[in-house]
Amino acid sequence: MTKISINQTSSATRDGHLKIKDGLPISGSLQIVADEFNTSSALLISTQDVTNYGGGSVTTNTAFGSGALINNTTGDRNTAVGYQAALNTTTGGSNTAVGRLALRDNVSGINNTAIGTNALLLNTASNNIAIGTASASSNTSGSIVAVGSFAGTSNTTGTEVTAIGFEALRNSTGNNNTALGYRALLNNTTGNSNTAIGRNALISNVAGTDNVSIGVNSLLSNTASDNTAIGTQSGNSNTSGSIVAVGYQAGFSNTTGTEVTAIGYRALRESTGVQNTAVGHEAARNTTTGGDNTAIGRAALNTNTTAFYNTAIGSNALYNVNANSNTAIGRQAGLNVSSGLKNTLVGQSVALTLTTGDDNVILGNFADTNSAGVSDSVIIGADAVGRQECVVLGRNATASGNNQFVVGSSTENAGSVTAGALAATHYWTIKINGTDYNVLLNT
Repeated sequence: MTKISINQTSSATRDGHLKIKDGLPISGSLQIVADEFNTSSALLISTQDVTNYGGGSVTTNTAFGSGALINNTTGDRNTAVGYQAALNTTTGGSNTAVGRLALRDNVSGINNTAIGTNALLLNTASNNIAIGTASASSNTSGSIVAVGSFAGTSNTTGTEVTAIGFEALRNSTGNNNTALGYRALLNNTTGNSNTAIGRNALISNVAGTDNVSIGVNSLLSNTASDNTAIGTQSGNSNTSGSIVAVGYQAGFSNTTGTEVTAIGYRALRESTGVQNTAVGHEAARNTTTGGDNTAIGRAALNTNTTAFYNTAIGSNALYNVNANSNTAIGRQAGLNVSSGLKNTLVGQSVALTLTTGDDNVILGNFADTNSAGVSDSVIIGADAVGRQECVVLGRNATASGNNQFVVGSSTENAGSVTAGALAATHYWTIKINGTDYNVLLNT
């Protein structure tokens, strides 16, 4: 086998390429290798590798490219590939710089990884990772993980920063921020302790702090603090409000509403009011300026727009209401109440007939009124039915007229009645077990 040996005193100038054929082994070194800028550096060729150690000739370093690691003195375990990659590193060690001007200004920083043109360009700190064009290019003393073109570009001194995605946290100088997704937290500057995961999540935030945004366009317009939004477009329009929104388009339209909780698909989607709580699929979906409402259950308080102080617990409870101060607990409780005020309704499908009546207390499964506008009645008992200004007590108890006191029914007796004679000057007519009785009274 023929052997080609190039020793330290050899010199040659040749245009074109050095071509080695047929697997001929080469040992020794080429002491002068000129690049397109006519810059010379040592290129070591052996049977194991082709190596340039960069400045200082520290044998644990690898450098390729004009100016790559050229100013190194004692730094070790560095890898620099690209034009002026790690150009100014002198004593820093265990750095990896791949790309034009990657880690250019680093001097003594250690344990940095910069991959991409201008990645960690201005960095002088340690323990940073930047992958992508201009990723974390302005970082000086901060600690950052930036992956994606222009991710974390403006971070200078921000610490504990993670930016993954194109332009994620591009303009931020704040601390303790995490952005994962295309342009997540793009416009954040001084805001701290934010978490944004998803395309455009928290994209408009500038100085807001302590926000959590997970989902495409979640908290898209937010500039405030202390908000949590999880789900696509959740809290989308929020600007200065404080909100918890979990679910697709939950709290979508909230702008300045404060103390708002929306959990569920499109819960409180249209709301701009304050102190609303909605939990469930489309719970309080159409509430706009109404406030101090609580809706728990699928489509509970669904139609309400401007009313206040309602509590609806149960699937479709108070579904059609747009009036104030109603309380309904149970599946379809107060389903059809629309303009009625200050009603208290408890039970499955209770008060299905009631729409405009006010100030009723109706308790019991399927307990109801005989007409839509009944007011000022107390109706207690399963399947009990009351009229205007009645008190109706007992299962199946039914008022036959207004202003009655009814206890029990002909089918569901409420105790027994004993006939007797009493001397009295007054009597009170009430219906007991389906029969009218005169209750004698003494004054």
